[in-house]
Amino acid sequence: LFAFSDLGIKESRGSYIIEAAKPKEVFFNLRNDVKKIALAQYFAELCETLAPEKENTEEYLKLILNSLMLLMNDKRDEKIIKSVFELSILSLSGYMPNIIACDECGKYEDEFMFFDTSNGNIFCENCGKFGMKVPVSVISAVRYIVLSDRQKIFNFNLNETNLNTLSDLTEKYTLSVLQRRFKTLDFYHVL
Repeated sequence: LFAFSDLGIKESRGSYIIEAAKPKEVFFNLRNDVKKIALAQYFAELCETLAPEKENTEEYLKLILNSLMLLMNDKRDEKIIKSVFELSILSLSGYMPNIIACDECGKYEDEFMFFDTSNGNIFCENCGKFGMKVPVSVISAVRYIVLSDRQKIFNFNLNETNLNTLSDLTEKYTLSVLQRRFKTLDFYHVL
């Protein structure tokens, strides 16, 4: 289901024929956990929705391969992998949230800030009239994910409460930006 392969493709009469296929990674261990496979399917569905056709998609490929590898090998918490994947694929696709400072007054941070999941802006406590009220550590994690070197985006930790908040925030932002539900995500939540 999740095979990363080298393919030999030949064009013939306006269509393409696969002449050779050599698997590089089959992510076999994902099949041992139905929750992981559901999350992996959600990642694939997000890629199908957001990755551009007939353009260079190397960064998308690296993101999904790294995410699947970490998920398969239990290298990071599932919620970190999910949140990083959602924010990263949105950012690659031009939907990076505006998280540098309060959208109204420019204040960099407060103990709590408001994240507007409709448009990806943040607001300080004084300017925050709507959005999710989240601790600054969650805003720092969002900043880290979207602004760090892509090689390091999975290298952070949050306590369980803040990790749940981050996961909820990234999911709400993803669903708001894309204005649709994902059956694979709904299935993941049922498990």
